[in-house]
Amino acid sequence: MLGILRDPVWQFVGALLAVAAMGLSVWIYFAQRTSKRLLVERIVRIPLVTMGPNAVPGLTVSLNGRPINQATVLVVRIENIGNAAIPATDYESPIALIFDGTSEVLDASLSDASPDSLPVTFDRSGSVLRLAPLLLNPGDVFTFRALLAASDVRYSVSARIAGVKRVETIRPVPATRSLLAALGLLVFFGAYVLSPSPMSYRLQDIRSEEIPYMIAMTCGFIAPIIIAIADIKRRIERIAVRIRAMQGDA
Repeated sequence: MLGILRDPVWQFVGALLAVAAMGLSVWIYFAQRTSKRLLVERIVRIPLVTMGPNAVPGLTVSLNGRPINQATVLVVRIENIGNAAIPATDYESPIALIFDGTSEVLDASLSDASPDSLPVTFDRSGSVLRLAPLLLNPGDVFTFRALLAASDVRYSVSARIAGVKRVETIRPVPATRSLLAALGLLVFFGAYVLSPSPMSYRLQDIRSEEIPYMIAMTCGFIAPIIIAIADIKRRIERIAVRIRAMQGDA
């Protein structure tokens, strides 16, 4: 029995299982921890009108009879990215987009929501766009458009919600993905270093004692690739959302 435990193959398998158990423990810790997180993400900004000093004489642009010289459409996505619900009663102050002093909010409308029954309502006041407090369960998300009388749209996000430390404006990379990618690379290099020497580079030369290490190297190499493919898919989906927004279908 002791001889088997001293075998380098079984020592490697034991180390591999220990690393996997450590990674699983970290993942379970983060998965079970309750967190309220809110993401307010800018999807796309589309300049519509810019009437400068060289505009065509006699050319005018108006909205509901009101002449405008500059107009920009801003598409924003709001999502509960935590694992706990955010009730309407938790809002001490609502979600607000505060634009710079030269930007006036002309209109705001809901583009898409999941679930469809989300009661999203807006309150426009000069350069501030407020959203009425509403229940957001984990995964609830909605997208809206804002029309502004400005060409260079800049804003800050304000909200005071119980349990939410800060409103996030950049979609975070899930910690589990980074952890799995790191574990995959660790397994790959660990198997490469501990593999019996000399290492076989041709299929017909592979020895039986090399097989467990080669399997571990393959799994460790594939894990980061799968994560990279998932990230590429997510980026493509975001590009598709931007395209739909520019086409007016978001």
